[in-house]
Amino acid sequence: MSKYFAKLADSVEEFNRACGNDVKPKDIPAFLEAFKNSLERTLEETKEGFEAVDDVDYTSMLDAAIDISFVGVRLLQLFEQMGVNVPAAVQDVCENNRLKYTDRLMLADKWSVYRDWE
Repeated sequence: MSKYFAKLADSVEEFNRACGNDVKPKDIPAFLEAFKNSLERTLEETKEGFEAVDDVDYTSMLDAAIDISFVGVRLLQLFEQMGVNVPAAVQDVCENNRLKYTDRLMLADKWSVYRDWE
């Protein structure tokens, strides 16, 4: 699946460059405006996804999933344009999420020292 995400990222970058939607580093107002706009697109696509589920329309459900992913990639690219080390942030978030669940007893035992079990 990673090859699809690479193609998706390239497509998102090409689309936004063609639309003149690049954000210059340190241009906080432009970043905030673009980020908010992208969040609005996410809401729009999510609503369409819910409608597709209600209609049991798998084609539209897939379209919504791809559109939501498209906008998600855009959100990350906005941070990259602002100079944020997005790959490191992704790694940290994925590690954090991975730590929320395990089926390995030894690992769960190790984590238990960080929890207040009483």
